[in-house]
Amino acid sequence: MLPSNCYEGFPRTIVEAFAKGTPAIASGHGAMLEAVEHGRTGLHFKPGDAQSLITQVEWMLEHPEKWREMRSNARTEYETRHSANSNYFQLMDIYRRAMAAKKGLHVALNPITQ
Repeated sequence: MLPSNCYEGFPRTIVEAFAKGTPAIASGHGAMLEAVEHGRTGLHFKPGDAQSLITQVEWMLEHPEKWREMRSNARTEYETRHSANSNYFQLMDIYRRAMAAKKGLHVALNPITQ
């Protein structure tokens, strides 16, 4: 759970949870809204609303099959967007596009890093 009321830049806690295949229950604002896809890689609750958080935790406990599916999705999200390997390819794509831009060329994003 990430019950932060602050606008986090990009909470490392979410990436670490996804690395272990753990979906996140996070405040539905800021970067957490972007990092956690509600119903796919975790759940959102209304920031500052304890009842909203309780509702999401109860839902999780009442739907173990959906939670298992989210566990798999969270791990896949980590592998495709946050692992060392995927970050390497994202960085190389940034360099490739920067070098092409310097030459005045337009280069499409690599589908692997989108």
